[in-house]
Amino acid sequence: MLCQSHDFQLEDINSLSDENTEVLGNMEPLRGNSTQRSFQILLGGKSCRYSGFYEELNILCHKDVVKVHKLPEECESFVFKGVTCSNADYNIMTPTNQDLEYLQSLINFKDKSDETTPVFIFYTRASIRDWYNALFHGNHALEAQKVKQFVSEHAVKGLILDGIDGTDLYTAENFYQQLTNYIKTIKTINLDLSIGFYLSARNFSMYNTNMPDFSQINGIFDFFLFDFLTFNDCTDDLLRGGITPDQSPDPNILSLTDFITTFNLSIIDPQKVVFEFLISPKPKNEKEFKPCEISYNKYCEHYKDLHSSWCIDDNEILYKKGQFARKYSKGFVASYIDLVDRENKCNCDDKYITFSILSSGYEGGEAKTCDALKIA
Repeated sequence: MLCQSHDFQLEDINSLSDENTEVLGNMEPLRGNSTQRSFQILLGGKSCRYSGFYEELNILCHKDVVKVHKLPEECESFVFKGVTCSNADYNIMTPTNQDLEYLQSLINFKDKSDETTPVFIFYTRASIRDWYNALFHGNHALEAQKVKQFVSEHAVKGLILDGIDGTDLYTAENFYQQLTNYIKTIKTINLDLSIGFYLSARNFSMYNTNMPDFSQINGIFDFFLFDFLTFNDCTDDLLRGGITPDQSPDPNILSLTDFITTFNLSIIDPQKVVFEFLISPKPKNEKEFKPCEISYNKYCEHYKDLHSSWCIDDNEILYKKGQFARKYSKGFVASYIDLVDRENKCNCDDKYITFSILSSGYEGGEAKTCDALKIA
């Protein structure tokens, strides 16, 4: 947990190099008791999360989603909202049949070199009680078979376990042993599949008591994805600059500096960390809007109505977030790639401008800018 620095741990982590795999684009065979060889692709680099949000009535937002073939080829992998595993029959389902079609279209996406782009999906249960029953009383072997069947039909490269972090499961007796058994069983017949863990950057930064013991899970997960989408609520102080400021004099507002202070004290494996950052706005009251509305397209089109109630990232913080990801992680997930500026209402000559600025910071290149995202 929070007791030792990463500098102290790096030597120990590097000594486990035979067990490590490389980040997206580089693949290394996994070694184990099996004579089979497998190759994993890990989440990292410049990744994009696709929402698939739309409105059939076409009143408040578009009646169709952003077509996958129009997404930027700079996305090195895709992340999708994912699937739920049923405890009753272990069937793995997307929320709707339409979502399954979107998932398959992401899997089929090809770049200019005619290569498919790896896809990772969130994997969850209907409730925390279902997660408990699955880990402690579930048929792990049957679930592993169901996962294998799903992946054979929909060739995702990894699962991101969601709905466990921040709950009382961490304090349940034998939790870590049950979790280890569960992950190992899934991987036994899914050798190429990488499995990650979804973590709240907010809880982590606040030294939340419901935090995992990383000494117990560093070795079983292939990557850790930190959610910065809920890092802070949107307030008047964050309207221009967004909900992930690099510093904050207000103790009630978390900053990237707060996060990295905790990060440097923890024993999480830094070679497995990925950050998820917003590249779409965040309203003060999200419940007032349909998910498909919350985009820079709408913000710029209705600036007079929204500039005092929607928090947006400016050019500077977007670039800094990219630099932050380069320094402290194996990459970032930009959320949501289809909720940026599909009609170029911000006049940035780039329908994915926030992703582009974030990427330029990550790559260390010249900072792209847009007048609509300048600090007022």
